[in-house]
Amino acid sequence: MLNKLLRQCGKIFLLTNFSHNDFASII
Repeated sequence: MLNKLLRQCGKIFLLTNFSHNDFASII
């Protein structure tokens, strides 16, 4: 169960990281 939660957090972190990179390239 903990592993599943960790993977979910990792996905969210990755998504936010990608969006931040997109914002940086736009600006």
